[in-house]
Amino acid sequence: MRVKEIKTEKFTWVDVKKPTRQELEKLREKYHFHYLDIDDTLTYTQRPKIEKYDDYLFIILRFPIFDKKERKFNISEVDFFVGQDFFISIHRGDVEPIQKFMSECQSEKIPIEKCVKDPEFLLYSLMKNLFLSYFPIIDHISDDLDEIEDKIFQEQEREMVKEIMVMKRNIIALRRIVGPHRMMMKTLESLNIDFFQREMDIYFSDVNDFVEKTWAVLEDQRETVISLENTNESLISHKSSEIVKTLTIFSAILLPLTLFASIYGMNMTQIPFIFHPQSFWIVLGMMFAFGVGLFFFFRKKKWL
Repeated sequence: MRVKEIKTEKFTWVDVKKPTRQELEKLREKYHFHYLDIDDTLTYTQRPKIEKYDDYLFIILRFPIFDKKERKFNISEVDFFVGQDFFISIHRGDVEPIQKFMSECQSEKIPIEKCVKDPEFLLYSLMKNLFLSYFPIIDHISDDLDEIEDKIFQEQEREMVKEIMVMKRNIIALRRIVGPHRMMMKTLESLNIDFFQREMDIYFSDVNDFVEKTWAVLEDQRETVISLENTNESLISHKSSEIVKTLTIFSAILLPLTLFASIYGMNMTQIPFIFHPQSFWIVLGMMFAFGVGLFFFFRKKKWL
């Protein structure tokens, strides 16, 4: 377990990374947490969660971490215990927005009074920073979608099939992460929390705005990637149809020529021009004329 701590006159902020059950039990005994909340911090939770008790608030948030090698999002969980005189944040790995905020507080880049005024304002600040961390991610996805669109119309449709699938998978993953936070934020916004020293409705509403904006952008990106997928499939299908049509037309031209060659290859004496001294050139000319005639017929029909 790695623990960082910031103390003020009003409260203590404890940030815990990779705690064991024994270490969490010590926190539970000290702050009188419910044992089910401790279980939740030790197990992977499918959805964000908020539990209000008489003297503290327990919150579970889930955030994406991009795996560059696999090109997909993994989920990082952050747990908060918020009381009148304490704030405890728990996470498995490095959560950059939290680490950055705490480092700035410890280095006094932000005045300590402004950094950690009270537990409820710290909760607002951390949640805001965590949800703001989505925006560089969705901006990067938007850039990737623009690049895919350009390449689709540069005749790289087949190369873009995999790229579109990757984008589609990642957008779906982000929607699954962000979606449940919408309901959780509305619940938090409406809670009447007696041990908070100030009204937090307007602050939580501000965080909720970031969540809704993120969801709106992801909704647009979902529609965009579906449109790109449909467009790409249509272009691939159109090209395949053009290839099949061209091959069919050439087969139609070659079929009668093959028939001519087969007839004049028969061992029969009644075939016209068979004994003519220029029979080869006559038959070749007939085949050429027939082939050219079919070609111009197809051109007139605009099949070529």
